[in-house]
Formats: sequence, structure tokens, C-alpha cells
Amino acid sequence: MTIQVPAILIILLKKLKIYEFSKKVYRRYFLYSGIIKNDIESVLFYRSYNEKKGLFIDVGCFKGSKIDQFLNINKNLEIIGIEPFKNYFEKLSSKYKNFSNIKIFNYAISDKNNLKSKFFYNKKKVDKEAFSLLKTPKLNKIAYVKTIMLDKFINRKPKIVKIDTEGAELKVINGSKKIIESCRPIFFIEVTHLTLKKIERKLKKKNYMIFVYEYTFFKRNLTNNWVKSNLIQNNIYDLKVFRSEEILMKGRKFMFNLICLPKENKKIIKDLN
Repeated sequence: MTIQVPAILIILLKKLKIYEFSKKVYRRYFLYSGIIKNDIESVLFYRSYNEKKGLFIDVGCFKGSKIDQFLNINKNLEIIGIEPFKNYFEKLSSKYKNFSNIKIFNYAISDKNNLKSKFFYNKKKVDKEAFSLLKTPKLNKIAYVKTIMLDKFINRKPKIVKIDTEGAELKVINGSKKIIESCRPIFFIEVTHLTLKKIERKLKKKNYMIFVYEYTFFKRNLTNNWVKSNLIQNNIYDLKVFRSEEILMKGRKFMFNLICLPKENKKIIKDLN
């Protein structure tokens, strides 16, 4: 049984300045209890699971927050987590060691199978949680990782795929051609102003519908763009999705979270746009 927490309760907890404390209590005593936030991402995850009911693949797990969200919907759900950064791979392996339904792999997903690929990161505080197969001015330290194509998992028939790869999302999609054709998974993808149009073009050709469910625009280009005063964001408790052309702001850099739906599954967002 899944219980959705009303947005008004979360607003009240924040006003009373006990929201962070309540999160700690939840994580300690109620994790995987079926209690989920009634924000747009949680609603989309829940609806996607009910529509597809099958393997969830998390590409770029980080600390496993999306895995936790799906476990909260069904703690017996088959899950594959893929994390290239060795430190987080080891923490994830320890975190989920008692879950026989979860497998964690220390790979990067790309458009090629390669035993040794360059992997870029940075130890600076602002960027310490970002790593990618693509070199950027901020990600300039090098490690090496094995890369595989997502199509390696085609026999597992994935139903939902989350992709958070710091700019390498097109490589992931290019390595997923067989899965897209035969499994028709729902994709949740983090994109930026550099990758949005490429992802849209690629998936629309495969009869997918693409919607933005979380957006962040940056007012200025700062050393740390994520300073709160520099952000323009949607209210995640307004249960609404957008087509990108409805919200794009000329000249502003952005980060979007997308839901990419096979057209045959469009009922998932029927009351959200």
C-alpha cells in the first residue's frame, strides 16, 4: 500500500522549521514504508510503475535516492543500479547488500562497450558530486571506467530507465537502440541546454512524447550556478508537466528533468498538462 503525503503537510513542516528533522525520522524509521511525497516526480514514478510493472534501471545512481523512491513503491521491485564512480558504487553495494532484488554495477553506460574509458570529475566542493564521460572546464580530473551499452540488459526487459550522466545522456540513448525498439521503456532523463534538443529529436523519431516535469533556469553564469537567488524553478507540488517550447527562456542556461513516454503510454500524464 502506498500513501501520498499531502503537499500542505510538507509546507506546514517547513513553516514550523521541523521539515529536515522529520526527514531524518522518516529515513530512520519509515524508509520503504510506502509513504511518498505528493510531488510531481513521485507521482510520475508511481504512475510509471503501475503502467509498466517491471525492471527499473538507474543509470548514474549517485547515493541511490531514485532507487529508494521505487523501493518505497514496491520493495520487491527488480532494480539494476549503474554507478561509475568507485566510491559511490561501494557505498551503494553496502547500502543494498540485503536486497536480493537489487544489483549494483560499477560501469558507465555509453554507446560503446569498452574495457577502459576516460571518466572526468573534480574534487572541488562545488563540483565534487559531478562526474561524466564528457570533459568540461569544471570536470578536468581523469579516472578510468569500463563502459557498456544499455542494450547489454535487453534480455532483462527494462520497463523504466532513469538517466543522470552529466551531459552524456545522448551516448546512453545511442547505446539503447534495441531496448527502445523491443522494450519501449519510460525514460526519466536529466538534460541541459546543451542536450535537450538532441534527446528530443532522437526519441521523437522513435514515437516518444517528451515532457519537462522539473525545470531550473539560471539567471546568471556564476562559479556556483546553484545559489538559490540565481534560480528560477517550477513548484514541484504543482502536479503539471510542460512541453519544452512552452517554458524555454531565450538566452538562459537550464537543467530540465524529462519524462519520455512511448505514445502508447500517454495516459500517464493525461491530467498533468
